[in-house]
Amino acid sequence: MELKDIERSIIKKFRSKIYRKFIRAVKDFELISEGDSICCCISGGKDSFLLAKCMQELKIHSKYKFDLKFLVMDPGYSEEHLNKIKVLYGEIKENDEVTLVVDHIRHFNIMKNHSATHLLQSALIKVLGEDIKQKGSLVTDSYLRFDFSHLNKISDEDLDKIEKTVNEYINDSIERKTLILPLDEAKKIGAKAEFDGKYGSTVRVVTFDDVSKEFCGGCHVNNTSDIGIFAIKSESSIASGVRRIEAVTGISAYNYLKEKDRILANVKHELEVKSVYEVEQKLSSVKNELLNTKQNITALNSKIAAMESKSLLSEFKIINNKNVLIKVIDGSLNNLMNLYDSLKVKLNDYIICLIGNDSLKHPLLIGVSDSYVKNGIKANILIKEIGKILGGNGGGKDNLAKGSVVSIENINKLEGIF
Repeated sequence: MELKDIERSIIKKFRSKIYRKFIRAVKDFELISEGDSICCCISGGKDSFLLAKCMQELKIHSKYKFDLKFLVMDPGYSEEHLNKIKVLYGEIKENDEVTLVVDHIRHFNIMKNHSATHLLQSALIKVLGEDIKQKGSLVTDSYLRFDFSHLNKISDEDLDKIEKTVNEYINDSIERKTLILPLDEAKKIGAKAEFDGKYGSTVRVVTFDDVSKEFCGGCHVNNTSDIGIFAIKSESSIASGVRRIEAVTGISAYNYLKEKDRILANVKHELEVKSVYEVEQKLSSVKNELLNTKQNITALNSKIAAMESKSLLSEFKIINNKNVLIKVIDGSLNNLMNLYDSLKVKLNDYIICLIGNDSLKHPLLIGVSDSYVKNGIKANILIKEIGKILGGNGGGKDNLAKGSVVSIENINKLEGIF
């Protein structure tokens, strides 16, 4: 039996049996307002619908200003063909009638993304192996999302292969076929079931030649060429052993690729090169220049720290028989580290407490010589005591601890902890 004959027999059976059974079960209902959700099933032809809330009979008419959002609850060939509808605005009254108008552009975009999802699963299996299993999916008119089992992050190289494979399927102009088969026969031809699907004795199978065969009750393009373009936007982990790919097709893919072109054109402009093909070479050159500059800055900071450390040697104080320096330095934590490295090589016994004054931040560094550590004086303990006085926190090892403080107003009180 052909698909259209099966559809016709189901609708005929629905009208003659289910419809009358449904009406006998309904109760009176006067009004559905904005925000209410109702159920809908086929009744009396393609332009007329029976609407119900909690099994209540309604007919609605377009003279009232409203919009309906349809969410399929039971896709496929169930006898009730139930849909869930939400009233976005306006009111719907009992015995009103409505004409269903399909948004063909939106519907076609959903079909493209749905078919591309099937092709994506086949491409994943082809590139990554048979261990790929569907764990979830989402198909909208603007993008598609596919979740699948895979232990590792997918490399950029494999993502390129997957994207290319899907576009090759599109370019091959593969015709879509829809089959209604007994469940066992569908399994014999290799049709893949949904990850949590429950099926009756007869199932609907959507095929794109030998590329893709899946149990599916949804709408699809007639030919893979209808999809146009396929582009992967992202790949990520959503759970242990589960990856997610988000992708776009058709005009959405075109817009996504044009946006990437725009970004690349801006980079070309900022780098002052004539062609986008010169961008990589220019970036490599800029990267090397930046690396050399950083190295020069590091070397210069080391020289400055060495000069500063000489003047700071005279600022050490003997506190409780310990050689201690407490100093506020203009600069970041890196500046403190450079200065500390320069000081410690000049001393055998020391406790060095350096506090940075970098804008609104106050980085903190505590260094303790091995000789003092042996006597139980540890940097990771001292930094907590300093935090109690100046406000802040930090941590580290016995010899060296780092952190930050909120204020340096009470710095004079620090001598009491050494």
